[in-house]
Amino acid sequence: MTQLNARGLVDLVLYGVLLLLSAGLLLRYGLIAAGMFKGPVLSVFARYQPDDTYYALPQLLLSLAAFVITGSLLLSLFEPRAARGVILGVLLGISSYAAYTLRDKARQNPRLFSPLPLWAVQLRRRTTREERRRIAFLWLRLPWRARIRFDVSDHHFDLWCDLVILGTITQTMEDAAVEAEGQHIQHDMERRLYP
Repeated sequence: MTQLNARGLVDLVLYGVLLLLSAGLLLRYGLIAAGMFKGPVLSVFARYQPDDTYYALPQLLLSLAAFVITGSLLLSLFEPRAARGVILGVLLGISSYAAYTLRDKARQNPRLFSPLPLWAVQLRRRTTREERRRIAFLWLRLPWRARIRFDVSDHHFDLWCDLVILGTITQTMEDAAVEAEGQHIQHDMERRLYP
C-alpha cells in the first residue's frame, strides 16, 4: 500500500511538472500568436532565405496537445475517466502534424494560412523583405526595456518600424524575391513619403 502511495506521489509530481512545462509552452505560443511576443517572429525575418513567413499553427496545436495530454494524465490520478482526454490530445497532435506538412501551402498563401500574428501580417504587407530583415537585426540591438515596450504596444512598434524603414532608403543588394512581388525600393519609398 505504501509503495502505491509513493508511486502515486511520484506520478503526481511528474505530471504536475509536465503540466507546468506544457502550460508555459502554450502561453509562449499564445503570446506569439496574439502579438505580445515579437522576438521569435522577428528572428524568422532575419534569416537569409527567400521566404520569411512565420507559421504559428503547428507549434500552437502541438503545445495545446501537450497541455491536454498532461492535464488529462494528472486528472486521471484523481478521476480515472479523465484519461479519455488523452484521445483529444492525440488528435490535436495529429492535426499539428497535418498543419506542419501544409507549411508549403501556407508559404504560397500567407494571407489565408498565416493570419497570426496580426502585426506581422501588416508589416509584411507594407514592407519589403530587405526592410523586414533590417527591422529584425535592429531589434537585436534594442535594450530589453524597449523590446518589452514594443512587445506590448503595437502602435509604438509600428512607429519604430517606420523609423527603421525611413533609414532603409536604398537597397544594398538585388533581390529576386522583391522583384517577383513587383516592389521596387525607391518607388515604394517615394510613394510612402510623398503620397
